[in-house]
Amino acid sequence: MPAYNAARTLEATYRGLAMDVVDEVILVDDVSHDETVDIAERLGLKVVVHLQNRGYGGNQKTCYLEALRSGADGVEAWLAGQGDRLGRVRSTLEEIAGDVDYVLVMSVNPGFGGQKFIPATLEKIRRLHATIRERGLKAQIEVDGGVDESNIRALVEAGAEVLVAGSAVFGHGDPEGAARRLIEAAR
Repeated sequence: MPAYNAARTLEATYRGLAMDVVDEVILVDDVSHDETVDIAERLGLKVVVHLQNRGYGGNQKTCYLEALRSGADGVEAWLAGQGDRLGRVRSTLEEIAGDVDYVLVMSVNPGFGGQKFIPATLEKIRRLHATIRERGLKAQIEVDGGVDESNIRALVEAGAEVLVAGSAVFGHGDPEGAARRLIEAAR
């Protein structure tokens, strides 16, 4: 878990984790100026402290590498659709891609259902897919957010193999029919 001055929200975030499927939480502190490290230690988290602020991408990289060093069965890399986070975490993905089963690409800004798909995500998926293919890796690309009949085929063509379509399936009263239409649109 990357952290920088997270004292105000850390405990609530930690308490919100699905601990039935989490064996260990690793907090990587990016030289916070508050009580983040003290709170993390009180919660019993494994804490890694950077000697200098490495920014969000650098912090995530340390998180993933520490998780793999600890023997994690899997690591999730979250890539927001806006901005160019894929560029910032590409080196991390290239270092750990051989150890992950899938990479989750968020195609909306995470937080709530029913959001519109961010079109710039398609190019990020294409680039990620090219990296995975060029290196002969097994990682699948999962896309979550704004997936519907209008974009599902383009997502599959870009390289997505696992697609999450909550609102498109459950938001219109006929989930079974909506799911069938999505499958057909994806072909």
